[in-house]
Amino acid sequence: MRRNKQSTARKATKAPKATPSPSGRGWDQMNRKQRREMARKIQAQDLSLEVVHPDAAGIDIGNEAHYVAVPPARDSQPVRRFGCTTVELKEMAAWLKQCGIRTVAMQSTGVYWTPVYDILE
Repeated sequence: MRRNKQSTARKATKAPKATPSPSGRGWDQMNRKQRREMARKIQAQDLSLEVVHPDAAGIDIGNEAHYVAVPPARDSQPVRRFGCTTVELKEMAAWLKQCGIRTVAMQSTGVYWTPVYDILE
């Protein structure tokens, strides 16, 4: 008799499966086919973003090179690579100015952003 009570207690404590949704909940419970179908649904939606800072650029700061991206309408080559020397940093600043960039977002894992900041400031 005890065994039956324990087994029913175990069944009652099972958590219900999460319902998959585009927000990502339940993603880990889905199989590959379900994930692929969910990805198709997400891609079919209009996910356009509002531009908040049209005069902004992004800089990926590295120890050997910096990759700079400006809005595609600003230059025929919107992503460029610049070295870390002072001359190259000044070239980067001149290019950003030429593109009409007024603000930048920098991604850096160390102190390599400091010279870039000093030149752009």
